[in-house]
Amino acid sequence: MRLSTLTQRTIALTATAILASSAAYAAPPADWKKLADRHNKCVAYVPPDWSITSTLGAAKAPGYIAGINMNSNQTKERADATWALCRPRLDVVEDKGGRRIGLMKDSGKGVSYVVQAEGSGFVCNAFVEVDQEKDVAKYGPIVKQIAQSIQPQE
Repeated sequence: MRLSTLTQRTIALTATAILASSAAYAAPPADWKKLADRHNKCVAYVPPDWSITSTLGAAKAPGYIAGINMNSNQTKERADATWALCRPRLDVVEDKGGRRIGLMKDSGKGVSYVVQAEGSGFVCNAFVEVDQEKDVAKYGPIVKQIAQSIQPQE
């Protein structure tokens, strides 16, 4: 059976769109644990030594040095308003394809990544942070990798 040129182009465009949308999210290391928010709409991945705290979309590093809090309870409009409030204090790391990542540095403290990832009718919101400045060198790259793994689970 031979497919028409139009059908072949449609298949190629669909495959390209699927690959492009999935490529926007960083693949976690194989041994990292899956973390979902309490509505099971958003997912992130955390290192194997992190403890997942109940089913509320939160996890902490050993010694509570770094952590993540994630939820899916905002509309796009409310998420846009939240981003606008935070924006003056953020260095934008990414703002494309329905996902925003901003880095917030507090003087004398650690760093926080503010993440928003759009789903269908909701937005995943997360804060991924290192609490103390002295721990940023060790945990900074890890929390960035966690921030880049956050995505809607559809």
